[in-house]
Amino acid sequence: MKMRVGREGEEARSTYQLMEYRNDLSSITVFLETGRTHQIRVQMAHVGAPIVGDVRYGDGALDAKLSGGPPSRLFLHAYRISLQHPHTKKSLTIRAPVPEEFAGIMRG
Repeated sequence: MKMRVGREGEEARSTYQLMEYRNDLSSITVFLETGRTHQIRVQMAHVGAPIVGDVRYGDGALDAKLSGGPPSRLFLHAYRISLQHPHTKKSLTIRAPVPEEFAGIMRG
């Protein structure tokens, strides 16, 4: 099944902030207000900015141009997630560094 943006679908809200633009690529931070299946991937493809390496919603021609073939991964990363701990009910924030591959593809 492939998701898409449409009036008949469920509401999915996100905002994004441009962090860097170089070599026809953008690095963005996305803030999710809802959590729908493939939400970031679908919304970014809809606005003409598909995620590098996304074989379902992406731009295969651009991916091939960037790396000489399909990238080995989806260039989407949750560097920070915050949630309520299920037992203690305290706020919990987990961070993970952005992979070096991301900086590498931005450098070209």
